[in-house]
Amino acid sequence: MTNKKAAYAFEYAIIALAEAFLQYTETKVGVEFLAAPFMFAVLFMKRNALIVAPVFFAAGVLTNVKTETLAACGAALILLLILYSVQYLTKKRLPSYAFAVASALAALPYVFFDMSPAALGLEIAAVPLSAASFWAFTTADYALKVKKLRFPFIRREKVAFLALFVILGLGLGYMRVPVFSAAEPVAIVLFQLLATSGAAQAAAGAAVALGGAVADAENALIVVLYALPALLFDKEHSYFGAVAGVAAEAGAMAAGIIDAEYFRLIAPSVAALAAIAVPLKARLRFSLPVYREGGGLRTLVNKTRAETAGKLDQLSNALKTLGEALALDTAVTSMATEETAHLLSVKVCSDCPGRERCSKSLGGGETEIALREITERALKQGKVNILDATPFLSSVCVRLRSVIDGVNALAEEERNRQSEARETEKAKGVIIEEVNALSGILKGLSDEVARPLSYSAESERKIRQKLAEMAIPVGEVYVYGETEATLTIPQGEDRRQAVKEAVESVLGVKLTTAGEERVSGGRVALSYTPQSRYRVAYGVRQIAAGEYGSGDADRALRLGHGKVLIVLSDGMGHDRAAAMNSSLAVRLIECFARAGFPAEAMLKCTGRLLELRGREEFNAVDIALIDTETGRTDIIKQGARESFIACDGEVEVAECGSLPLGIVEAEPVIDTVTLSTGKFLVMLSDGVLDVMGREKIIDVLSEMRFVNPDDVAGEIMKEYSLMAGASPDDASVIAVRLVDGRY
Repeated sequence: MTNKKAAYAFEYAIIALAEAFLQYTETKVGVEFLAAPFMFAVLFMKRNALIVAPVFFAAGVLTNVKTETLAACGAALILLLILYSVQYLTKKRLPSYAFAVASALAALPYVFFDMSPAALGLEIAAVPLSAASFWAFTTADYALKVKKLRFPFIRREKVAFLALFVILGLGLGYMRVPVFSAAEPVAIVLFQLLATSGAAQAAAGAAVALGGAVADAENALIVVLYALPALLFDKEHSYFGAVAGVAAEAGAMAAGIIDAEYFRLIAPSVAALAAIAVPLKARLRFSLPVYREGGGLRTLVNKTRAETAGKLDQLSNALKTLGEALALDTAVTSMATEETAHLLSVKVCSDCPGRERCSKSLGGGETEIALREITERALKQGKVNILDATPFLSSVCVRLRSVIDGVNALAEEERNRQSEARETEKAKGVIIEEVNALSGILKGLSDEVARPLSYSAESERKIRQKLAEMAIPVGEVYVYGETEATLTIPQGEDRRQAVKEAVESVLGVKLTTAGEERVSGGRVALSYTPQSRYRVAYGVRQIAAGEYGSGDADRALRLGHGKVLIVLSDGMGHDRAAAMNSSLAVRLIECFARAGFPAEAMLKCTGRLLELRGREEFNAVDIALIDTETGRTDIIKQGARESFIACDGEVEVAECGSLPLGIVEAEPVIDTVTLSTGKFLVMLSDGVLDVMGREKIIDVLSEMRFVNPDDVAGEIMKEYSLMAGASPDDASVIAVRLVDGRY
């Protein structure tokens, strides 16, 4: 049997024992509200119905062979069949409340077998109790199977486990005979498992005592006798608590506080000795880790990050090596004259009847010597004729026409070969640029992931406490460093702003919601990062001269790590083709930017890809890459016109001296400025500058006192429209300003 099959077998064995225990408890209490809800809960949590349902029915028959048991178990199975039929027909999994209702309805058959007032009241109470039990079982199962007890409990999970401890005590209270009681050894095991938290031991002990007291008040006293000594010892010495519990019960028997049944001390004594025999490391390993700080898991996260960083670094080096290999021998070489002359000699002279005469005239040399000059001319000129033949060929060669045709054919093949080679080199150039850029991206990711995450346990505790005071159920809470946080809340919790403000008050910084992702168990993970110093406000105005759109295209997008990218592309012309080409350039730039390509590689790859289309369509591209934390702005131009930075009547000009995008040899021009809340960056297409001129735009900007970038763009476009008259060109204006993001 494989380990996986053994684990499944063990799991279903535990389910069978739990089902039998719950059925037995129901027979003793007289209220059937446990077994059926437990079956529906484990099935809702995706266990195999073909195993769980028969186990439920068999446990009911074995513990209480009566007609009402058969009827109740049969009713529960019928309800289960209905639920599964509805799921099969609708192709959707039913929500939990449907299973909760079914578990409540499964308690109704007992009402018809005992109509006495007392029994009727208990059976009616079993209906809501069944639904509550289902909720407790599913909640606890989620903590065990999904959370795997690695994270602190939220309130509902604590309540669910306390309810299960009450049920445990309820059943244990009836498992008592003159020489044996199940309460003592189970209490010892339970307190050993909860040894990492005194509060958990006390709460569990109180719950078990409450349940046990229903069967016999003495049970509550026995549990207390074991719980109190357990609280006196830390987790390393918790086994002393088990020994002290046995001593306390023996003392109570000797004092006459409880019945003197000394044989009942055998089972707890064996459990106490087992606790002593188990090494500390093993005891801590099997204790419930839910009450720990989760340090082991966080160490594992950093270990995984380090391993991932190593793999990213290796992949980066591999791509770098690949780029270097592709860059070797990238020049397009021409066929040598000697090689071409040799091919021509083989083709024309090998069976020529005048070959010997030619060779004799050449002093015994090969005929290809006489063909080199005309071959060289053909390769340089692309084509030759009889007038290009040397005097020797004209006077001696008897196949001069064949020589001319042959050398022209070889020259044509060479031109085609070089053309194909150039196209291949263009494609290879794109691959080289992309591979090198990807290598750099992966290297950056490797360095970022290699830095271990540090956690602030104190801040996590304060966030948990503050949200608890606000009655907001929170699951996991992680604070990275001192200013980033991730936490989980129920999906239906709509007080998102209150959660954010609570985290801000603890961390002492203004935050922004970086992500909101649904996770298992009906929860949402919220991630917060510090709010950038600046937010980017911008305005856009555009006029299309063409009937089918504008050759200008723009895009503004937020990149990771506090970056904003603004792109303005001015395509050649103003027809449909220009609009499509400009839009394509902007989309390519956006894709490369989101992938993390640096500006130079981003533009080179875009230009090479556009050139591969085989059309003479060029784009003047203007890019602003803004750091929202520092205000640093890289103004990147590829054939674009000037940009302007205006502040309080002063205007600076950012120039461009490069060719447009789509010409492979063109290199972008990068200028760096620092924007602040009082500065405007104005980006223009050539249509605006051609009509207005630099000086007019400077005059307009120097006279403005606006605070809204949309008004700035509108004012410039208004002036342009007046000056352009009835025949405007494609025109675009983008005005950008930084505003304080922390208020």
